Amino acid sequence: MMGTPLSSAWRMAARPCRKQPLLAAAAAMGCCLLAAAFLVPSIFSGAALSDPLRAQIRDTTGLSLVSRGPARLHLLPRPSIEMDDVAIADAADALHIRAKTLQAELRLWPLVIGRFEMSTMRLDEPDIDIDLDQRPALADSPIGRAAQPGAKLAADEAEIESRLGTVELVAGRARLASRSFASALRFDHIRMTLDWRQFDAPAKLSGTTRIEDEPAELAVWIAKPADLLRGNPSNLMLRLASATGTLWTSGSVASMPRLHYTGRIAASAVSLRRLIGIFGYTLPVPAPLHDMRVVGTATVAANTASFSNLRLRVDGNDFEGTLAMQRGDQKPNLSGTLATNRLDLTQLLAESGPLLEADRRWSAQPFDLTGIDSTDVDLRISAAQVQLAGFALQDAAFSLMSKNGGVELAVPEAKTFGGLLKARFTMAAEANRLDFNGNASVSNFDLGAFAKANSSQSLKLTGTMAGTANLQASGTSFSALFHHLDGQADVTLRNGVIAGLDLMQTLHEQVHPQAIKADFGGGHTPFDDAHCGLHIVDGRASIENGLLKTAGATFAFGGSADFGERMLDIKARANETHAAGGVAPNPQDDGALFDLRGSWDDLHVIPAL
Repeated sequence: MMGTPLSSAWRMAARPCRKQPLLAAAAAMGCCLLAAAFLVPSIFSGAALSDPLRAQIRDTTGLSLVSRGPARLHLLPRPSIEMDDVAIADAADALHIRAKTLQAELRLWPLVIGRFEMSTMRLDEPDIDIDLDQRPALADSPIGRAAQPGAKLAADEAEIESRLGTVELVAGRARLASRSFASALRFDHIRMTLDWRQFDAPAKLSGTTRIEDEPAELAVWIAKPADLLRGNPSNLMLRLASATGTLWTSGSVASMPRLHYTGRIAASAVSLRRLIGIFGYTLPVPAPLHDMRVVGTATVAANTASFSNLRLRVDGNDFEGTLAMQRGDQKPNLSGTLATNRLDLTQLLAESGPLLEADRRWSAQPFDLTGIDSTDVDLRISAAQVQLAGFALQDAAFSLMSKNGGVELAVPEAKTFGGLLKARFTMAAEANRLDFNGNASVSNFDLGAFAKANSSQSLKLTGTMAGTANLQASGTSFSALFHHLDGQADVTLRNGVIAGLDLMQTLHEQVHPQAIKADFGGGHTPFDDAHCGLHIVDGRASIENGLLKTAGATFAFGGSADFGERMLDIKARANETHAAGGVAPNPQDDGALFDLRGSWDDLHVIPAL
């Protein structure tokens, strides 16, 4: 029987009525849940909320949790417990964390059956202190017991993996203290996440921070932290990037018998001085140490760090070799052996400050000797070529040593402009005063090649030079050093030429001084042999036993050289020689007299009238 239109309309109208109870039930359930979200948290006391978290942290990690503020339960948007003014620490206080707020997200299923179990912990504005030299006391926990040699987790302790999760640090600060650091390493504006969800799974720490006010990104990955706790090695990768420099390393880390790491390393730094300054150190090395790049194998332990198969680039120079840093009783020790094809020390002079002022006087700018005794250094360097301004060395081997505030630079032997150089210089600092001692010797030195390399000189010498020098000075600036210079020197030249000065013409034309001055800078004077000695006291040198032999005359000279004021005053007497080899009588009883006077930059030859 077919239904009437009225009955069909009634059925259609009646369908929504059957859905109303379902909608009403859903609405009622939603209201109940919403009411529960606001009312249920008020049922639990602070102790009922904080005690389970305190127990979970203690039983899992061995760390104690103390809360000085209230605890609150939130069901929306995700179930969580929030606690104010918390402190987390181990029994030995090697790790101590204070935070404004702790927020722990809860796992849903344990909550359904009436148990609080956190999956994620967030610490707002944490203040963290870590003593890297002290082992945390975590023995009364599965993690602590796993760290004991040969330890194995019991069956019930293996459940620890279900209770691990992530820890998030927001707007935090940290201080890492160690006897290896001159001062604590400080981190600010920390925003990082530690993700270790299962005991036998990898752990990752990543995020951003500021290291000594330098923004940086950090990522650390440990393949088997559980094995590391048990004393077995684990693979590790670390990446640090900042405007100051970058660090990447991959290798193996172990905690037994002591914490140590071995792996490949690649690093760069805009300034090596600024980088090591983060750890509170300075290097007493006379170089700017800019644009550093290093690749090699690193071995790091509690008191030492060594680098082998090293390729180092700094100040535009490329080195290969080994380096090691060791923590001493009072200060660190840096040692190593490096080799390079070319060592350019030109920047060294630029970083040391100007040698001369605009008026061509020695610079009076005070020395900055801060940190000269902060690190003991023992470096051995060999270089196929060394360039220092217009001075060049070949096949040079030298050592740089620093100890107890003194620095020693020794060059056992080096080739230079066809000759051999040996030198040793020592410097000691007291406040900003520098005490200098040095001795050097040179043989078969080609002055012509040296003059060609320094073409800016107006008066040039050629010939083969041999000489020795022993010098001492003390002062707070270059000007003070040269004004307080003491010592002796002895110089011999053979088979050379004085370019820019014709002494024989000057000798013949001594009655025309103005013409001689105008002609100064032209001509040349060949000579067979030249010799003089210098005795220096307080920056003034007396020239002794000066003798210049040419084919036509013998010149005896003496006088003074003022190193402090950069002035020269030489008096020369000449005896003209006959072709037969005898000495011709001169119209003047004492022979012809010549003066060489003026500043080192503007010398004048003045004949006697």
